[in-house]
Amino acid sequence: MQLVLKELRESLYWLKLAKRADLISDDGLQSLLSEAEELVKIVAKSIITAKGKEK
Repeated sequence: MQLVLKELRESLYWLKLAKRADLISDDGLQSLLSEAEELVKIVAKSIITAKGKEK
């Protein structure tokens, strides 16, 4: 799950970079950014929960 989080964060970085460089229109990009941010939150919380159950 750590690898998934790393890849999500990297994808989010590239989406933000594409937005700053005006490579993609804001119409489709905003929904992608929102979805990526939500996925990062979900996976991060899952990792925290899984680590808590290990103890």
